Amino acid sequence: MKRSWVILILLALAIIFACGEKMKLPTEVPPTGNLGDTLFLMLNPPWDAAHGYTFAKPTCIYFGKDTYLYVVDTTGIYQLDAAGSVNGYFQIDHPLSVSQDEFMRLLVVTGEKKIYKIDVGPGGDRTPLVTFDYTMPQRYIATSDTGGYFFKLRSMIGPDDRFISITDIPANDNSYLVAVSSEHINNARVLWFHGTSQKAEYTDSLFDRIVGVDPAIHRLISWTSIGDTLINPIIITGNGVTTTTHPNSIYTYQLSGATHLIVCQDSGSYPVHDLTLARQVWDQHWVFNYTHSPSETDLLKRGFFSLPKGATVDLQGNIYVVDAGSDRFAVASQFTKQGKFIRPIEQLYSAIDIDDNEGLTYNWIEINPHKGGSGASAGLGQNSNLWVPLGSRFYFYTTPYDSIDISSNGWCTFLPSAQQPTRPPIPNTSEPNALVSPFGQALGSSDASNGIYYWHDQATGIFVVQYDSILNAGNNTSNTFQLLLNPADSSVTFQYKYSTAWGDSATIGIESANGSKGLTIPISRIRNGYAVKFRMATQMLYPSGITYDIYGDRRTVFIADTGNNRILRYKLSTDLEQ
Repeated sequence: MKRSWVILILLALAIIFACGEKMKLPTEVPPTGNLGDTLFLMLNPPWDAAHGYTFAKPTCIYFGKDTYLYVVDTTGIYQLDAAGSVNGYFQIDHPLSVSQDEFMRLLVVTGEKKIYKIDVGPGGDRTPLVTFDYTMPQRYIATSDTGGYFFKLRSMIGPDDRFISITDIPANDNSYLVAVSSEHINNARVLWFHGTSQKAEYTDSLFDRIVGVDPAIHRLISWTSIGDTLINPIIITGNGVTTTTHPNSIYTYQLSGATHLIVCQDSGSYPVHDLTLARQVWDQHWVFNYTHSPSETDLLKRGFFSLPKGATVDLQGNIYVVDAGSDRFAVASQFTKQGKFIRPIEQLYSAIDIDDNEGLTYNWIEINPHKGGSGASAGLGQNSNLWVPLGSRFYFYTTPYDSIDISSNGWCTFLPSAQQPTRPPIPNTSEPNALVSPFGQALGSSDASNGIYYWHDQATGIFVVQYDSILNAGNNTSNTFQLLLNPADSSVTFQYKYSTAWGDSATIGIESANGSKGLTIPISRIRNGYAVKFRMATQMLYPSGITYDIYGDRRTVFIADTGNNRILRYKLSTDLEQ
């Protein structure tokens, strides 16, 4: 393991000294955690302002055919290499999405219904060039041609529509797809565009036939229909598997010789669907049909996604979808090529305590009503528990919970579990799981003015469980401690007020619902006046894009964390161990 990281660091240094630098380069740090689990772990540091980056609301991201990462920002497109060095920046007003064709030209759409191409290949001029503009005719169309070109144009795109997303069709035919939608009405559709290899402006067409410029006569090729073409729009408004409502992104890929299209949308019966391009023999047209039926795949399971904002695919055909829903902490998910759920790319926890100089302080919240607090008694005897409502929804390892099970033995769980006086080491698949354990130990009784109390602060949403002067059955000491759940940032805090001897055998830490992940604090650190906080290590805020590095052995998932103005990178732990 150590040898692998040495090699990675040496390779990173080689790239750094070989490339020009426009931003401060990050230092690669191995992620922490149990690398024996098959998890996606975040690579540190994130590409954010603290590490020299100046992203402002990055949305779509795309790993190009030229091995560069392209990041769509507020006023343009960043081009970054694998080490994070900025290799270029292309200024474009209000870009929303980026892709790349086989000629190494970037394809960029804006909300103003413009399409740009940028030649970034060898010898390319790297100049943003408008190749389609809804407000202007193509270069070789007479302005008097209102009955032909403009009539068809206005029938497919309205004045209130916006170009939302763009993706290249993975074949050397100059074709690409654009998702179109309106903010006011549901008139969504995906349109097929056919461009040219020419650099002349305004030569790309959206009609259901190949239309371009004859370079010999500088005029449009005939409008005559040809066979084996697509029908526009290729996807229309509706609620079925092969329709779209308010699309967020579209993405094409090839697998086993077939061309696929993934559509993410923020409404409709099927927020994410995978479509396959197929030829209809009877009319010589190509159409996109659904790849899987709803009964066959988790990808089409109702309620699985809240607000999917982007998708990508790896070399094995596994599908990745990022979700920015407001009703849960954002998370990305990995699916098989058949659409079966594999694993989440989760937001894991990290721990800080009052000794880490990160602003955490010991701040006891007294809730014992016998001592002036506002808490309610749990009324628990030995080896007993009580289910109580949290008052505010709390997300723990990205899963929402509304209630908690308070145990008399110094731990709480968000799942039903048999009570037991001791708890195996964390992490462990045996019950209890979904665990918050400030002092998991066989605890005894308390006197009339002390005990176990709980309280929900309606102003802040914080939920507190306090163990007041509870006897340790092992050494008969009296222990006073509490746990705090803060729904604002999904954090868990333990505070330790007083004990004559904290002992040496309690389980202190947190654990995920399936028991595969967890963090522990050694009891040797516990003392009177001590506090420790478990916080989301990679909390994403409204992520809007995801892409996959398919070149070499890097196998990295990139996510645009829009709300935090940063790019996050994840690798499978099994990759990190190689």
